[in-house]
Amino acid sequence: MRQTLNQGPDGNRFTLNGFHVTAMFLAFFGVIITVNLFMARQAVTNWTGLVVKNSYVASQQFNEKIKAHDTVAALGWREDAAVEGRTLVWSMTDAAGAAVPAAKLTVLFNRPIGEKDDRTEIVGPDATGRFAPIPFPAPGRWVVTVKADLDGVSDFESVHRFDVSEGQ
Repeated sequence: MRQTLNQGPDGNRFTLNGFHVTAMFLAFFGVIITVNLFMARQAVTNWTGLVVKNSYVASQQFNEKIKAHDTVAALGWREDAAVEGRTLVWSMTDAAGAAVPAAKLTVLFNRPIGEKDDRTEIVGPDATGRFAPIPFPAPGRWVVTVKADLDGVSDFESVHRFDVSEGQ
C-alpha cells in the first residue's frame, strides 16, 4: 500500500482544520505568556535592587567618607580585614603597629544579591583594643561593610568582599 503525505499508516487521511490551527496557536503563545509571567514574578519578588535607601543622601555623605579615609591615611593607620576560618577578623593599627582605640565596630554582612541573609553586628573592643572575631552568617559570597568610631576620626567606613567556603 502506498502512502501519501496526508495519509496516516492506517489509511485515514489527516485534515488540518481551523480547530488544529487554533490549538497550536494557543499552545504556542500560552507557553510564551506563562514563561513571561513566571519571569516577571521572579523579578518582582526576589531582590529589590536597592543598594541605598536614599541615593541623594548617600551622595551627600560620600565626601565625608572620603575625608575619613584621607585622615586615616594621613595618620599612617592601617586597616586589616581578613577571613580566618568562618570568621571576620578586623583591626586598625597605627604606624607603630599598636591598636587604634575605637569605641565600637558596626559590621554589616550583606549578600551581593538578596536581603534575607543580611545581618548587622555591633562589637566592642577587648582590653587590648582589638575586636573579637565575628562569625559569618553562612558560607558564600559576602559584602562586608565595617563602620568604626575611631579615636579622632568620625564616620570611618570600609567595604570588603569575601568568599567564605563551606570547609573553612
